[in-house]
Amino acid sequence: MTGESLRRLVYVTGIASALAFVVGGAWLQLAGVKPIDSSGELILQSAADHRTSLLACYVFWNAANLVQLVFLLALSFAIYRAGHSLSAVFGAASATVLAALIWVGYAFLGALAFRTPDVSAESSQLLSDLFYLTLSLAGFPGALTAAALSWPMLQARGLMRCAGWLGMASALAHLEAAMALARSGAWSPGGWGGYLAPALIVAWLFVVGFIFYRSESPLEER
Repeated sequence: MTGESLRRLVYVTGIASALAFVVGGAWLQLAGVKPIDSSGELILQSAADHRTSLLACYVFWNAANLVQLVFLLALSFAIYRAGHSLSAVFGAASATVLAALIWVGYAFLGALAFRTPDVSAESSQLLSDLFYLTLSLAGFPGALTAAALSWPMLQARGLMRCAGWLGMASALAHLEAAMALARSGAWSPGGWGGYLAPALIVAWLFVVGFIFYRSESPLEER
């Protein structure tokens, strides 16, 4: 792959995944996904009322996750070409684990929507808990991915260095979200960390994509 093709792949998938996550986040709210502290009866009723929307959301998020994985792997390759091989290897490996955990998490959501209304309230609550807890667990590889791929950016200058600091902030937010395992409240998977980490990663995806769009060699600018 030529340098120009790689640059184009990074900015197209970066901006596309950022926009997809914004749409997907709003879609989750409209699809009636309930907080982790909701009762099984409420989760089951909401899933029954929004079954079609939940199934469509499940398909959409799987596609969005694939686009993000392509972005992260392409960015890792660009970083490797810029001479940061260790960051590239850690970034690509953790990005793959991150994508796998997100797919597993949304599989639980898809199962909840697909089996409604045949499942019991207890099973609905279990599937909902597994959905949230798997996405929380994804915070660990998410933090490693953001940190590994942002480290070389801190050695650049201008807007790329700002993107590096944004990525580091996203890594810390993902680490907090991964350890937020309270049943309810701010330190639960549905607490503030569950909103801050996605918001920061969306901003990072968009900023990095924009930088690669406007600069022919963003990682080589010192």
